[in-house]
Amino acid sequence: MAETLEKKELFGIKVSVVMPSYNVCQYIDECMKSVLEQTLYDIEIICVDAESTDGTLDILKKYSESDKRVTVITTNVKSYGYQMNLGISMASGDYIALIDTDDYIEPNMLEILYDEARNCDVDYVKGGVRNIYESMESGGVYCNIDWPYGDFYRGLAIEKIMVSPRNVPYIIFQDTYLCNGIYKSSFLKEKLYNESQGAAMQDLGMLFKTISSANKSIYIRKVVYNYRRTNPYSSGYNRKGVNFIVSEYENIKEYLELQSNELQSTFYHKMIQMTNTMFNKMGAIEEYWNESKEGIELIRRVLKEKEQLFINELNSNELVRYNYLMTNDYMLLAHYIKINRTRYDLFTKIYRMCQGKKVCVFGAGKYGKYINFILRGYMHVIDICFCDNNEELVGKTIDGSEVYHLDDVLQNKDTYAFVIANKKYGLEMMMQLLIGGIESEQIVIYDAAPNPVFDVLILSRTFDNC
Repeated sequence: MAETLEKKELFGIKVSVVMPSYNVCQYIDECMKSVLEQTLYDIEIICVDAESTDGTLDILKKYSESDKRVTVITTNVKSYGYQMNLGISMASGDYIALIDTDDYIEPNMLEILYDEARNCDVDYVKGGVRNIYESMESGGVYCNIDWPYGDFYRGLAIEKIMVSPRNVPYIIFQDTYLCNGIYKSSFLKEKLYNESQGAAMQDLGMLFKTISSANKSIYIRKVVYNYRRTNPYSSGYNRKGVNFIVSEYENIKEYLELQSNELQSTFYHKMIQMTNTMFNKMGAIEEYWNESKEGIELIRRVLKEKEQLFINELNSNELVRYNYLMTNDYMLLAHYIKINRTRYDLFTKIYRMCQGKKVCVFGAGKYGKYINFILRGYMHVIDICFCDNNEELVGKTIDGSEVYHLDDVLQNKDTYAFVIANKKYGLEMMMQLLIGGIESEQIVIYDAAPNPVFDVLILSRTFDNC
């Protein structure tokens, strides 16, 4: 395997940043700048490029020439796992960060995480992830946040928490990223990524290894990482996705068998969850992914053999889906088609009502921001405004749409289609509009929780038949 291994000698490195790349020219500048401009200066950046052909490598070399902290390594092995392992093996910092080059990080991510790690001598420290969904057509952006620890979602006044991950393995259902943390170098170098070429999701096995072997870690309630979800080449949308889950299992099979029954149960439960996610995506487009057929058969065999380890951990809904998977996976697909068809029908109704009209989104909160993103980015509606019962929002502009008082919009009521964006008070808001003289045919309630991972797939086919 041809490689260029010329690493710069640096001293006093606190964090080594490993960054694998392959044809990410569109994103690499933003990613590199976010790392180089960190408030923590004593870092090294190890870029491992798999012979990009779109100009990515040339950009990396320019950064290397202008900043001594940047080392560029090239390899002809097109494997995310191999690139990560190579970069990790060359890291000389006390801690290691793993950054995907189509993403970017917050300016103080490394300093915040390093200070926590150094003060408490933990195996790793992680923060929150901002998921970024971009509409390539409109330029609109929608964001939501994933927290790596469940209590952060529940509104508790907790800014950070120290846990022993190996003793609470269920945390793998909350802590689903590797890129949002830094890891003690001696801890991480004992582990290896799956190096299969052409595979994806090569962080699943590594994630399980880090969680199941960590004695002490810290999770902080601060967003540190920006994860670009709508990269069209993302593994999350690969039709061979189930096969990749199997590949990760094969890679850590021996390691897994050495773990406690509780840890093994957690892994197989996670495998079921990820397989269901793939079927949910199939359900969103109402199409069986034949490319994953082999992987589905292999997962069945594995789960059947290990069933006694996890079957009692499944709740009633999970058990129904598990039985579908094990007996007739087309019934599992039908289950998810039914779920996604409800969203499909709602989006179709909104689309038909809003075409060629001005649109007023009634409710400028979470639901309103999301449907505004959908209307602009996927339904090609340009003339959109908000109205809201919260007087403090009136006069502001949110994601390109101005917020008006409802009374002002009602003065021109005949020119608008109204999308009520609220789950809890939707019916009360509809009564407001009806009392204000709006016809029911002009109103639709959007009350489905934002779910952009699946909605991107649903919206890719919704309007072909409208």
